[in-house]
Amino acid sequence: ARAGPSPPGLGSTREFPDELVTFVRSHPLMYDPVYPVPRRPLLVRAGLPYGFTTLAVDLAQAADGRYEVLFLGTDRGTVQKVVVLPKDPGVLEELTLEEVEVFKVPVPVKTLWISSKRTNRAALHLYSNTLNF
Repeated sequence: ARAGPSPPGLGSTREFPDELVTFVRSHPLMYDPVYPVPRRPLLVRAGLPYGFTTLAVDLAQAADGRYEVLFLGTDRGTVQKVVVLPKDPGVLEELTLEEVEVFKVPVPVKTLWISSKRTNRAALHLYSNTLNF
């Protein structure tokens, strides 16, 4: 039986196409959520005048340890670079390092990914529906 919460645009999971049900059943690792190590969100932002559209995560090595660096694409065509820092034992703090307007016109950033080359430098790639850079 197909039961569960109603996804956006469908009255119930019973309305899922058979291909989707088959895909979900054949990918059991997607059943459970994947939590960050501290078992709570690394970043929480609410009430913003824009939305997040995509995410890429990199690990940065610093003199005092490794840090998660989040690159957040927005629906207004910007990318935010945020680092997650330990504040107190068991407490994390997020710090926005920069926000960059990546397109001449505000179009949503649809895809972000990080590639690393042999030069030990990483490159952030991004795409929109209509533009790529």
